Amino acid sequence: MHRISEGQLHLEKTTFKASKILASSCHNIISQGNHQVNITGDLDATIFADEQRLEQVLVNYVNNAVKYAPESREINITVEQLQDCIKITVKDQGEGIDPAVQPFIFDRYYRANHEGKSYSGLGLGLYISAEIIKKHAGLIGVDSTVGLGSSFWFSIPRPPAER
Repeated sequence: MHRISEGQLHLEKTTFKASKILASSCHNIISQGNHQVNITGDLDATIFADEQRLEQVLVNYVNNAVKYAPESREINITVEQLQDCIKITVKDQGEGIDPAVQPFIFDRYYRANHEGKSYSGLGLGLYISAEIIKKHAGLIGVDSTVGLGSSFWFSIPRPPAER
């Protein structure tokens, strides 16, 4: 948090395949055996980024899918190679997020009100994820419908040689 707030989040970019980061970020959830993680799309997509930082974002997304959609046993992750970026989406079948609060969920310390439910956390995970993606010159967002689940996504520019 300190490095982010001081503008000192440094990236160590390397080139790697999407499949590498997806396998490592889902390993813990898959090994517990309580959730089915479906990974689809272009797993051979080449990514030029800080692998550990992107893994941090994906782990946050997957952990949130488990935490906020406890009745949903299925998590879907999709990798897309678009014209100028790579987009990764994590979708759950949870309760969804009220459209009125969606613009705020990537803000520091923001915690949505889950009527009658208590969730642990400080409201920093999505904020840190957003800062990591911004540092990569990417975009981050959520598509959600109450009662139908949420799709958290991010996109980062494709490697310069591939654009």
